[in-house]
Amino acid sequence: MIEHTKKLVEERFTTLGGYEHNAEVVYGDTDSVMVQFGVPTVDAAMTLGREAAEYISGTFIRSNTVQTILVNKDGVKGIVKLPSMV
Repeated sequence: MIEHTKKLVEERFTTLGGYEHNAEVVYGDTDSVMVQFGVPTVDAAMTLGREAAEYISGTFIRSNTVQTILVNKDGVKGIVKLPSMV
């Protein structure tokens, strides 16, 4: 997911795409990335951050269920599917 996010951010937020600077993902972890947008103010960075979050979030498939696999010492016992809270 991080590589997917990095690729999309760095391809979209570029001077060729009409932005002031080329964005660079400088850090990524399990559920977050840090992006250097190269803009002069925090407000401008927050605006681009929100735009990037909406764009990237829209590329992921949203599941309608959460699947939990129940396992004991003998192996898989069953699969429980619950409605997603997302």
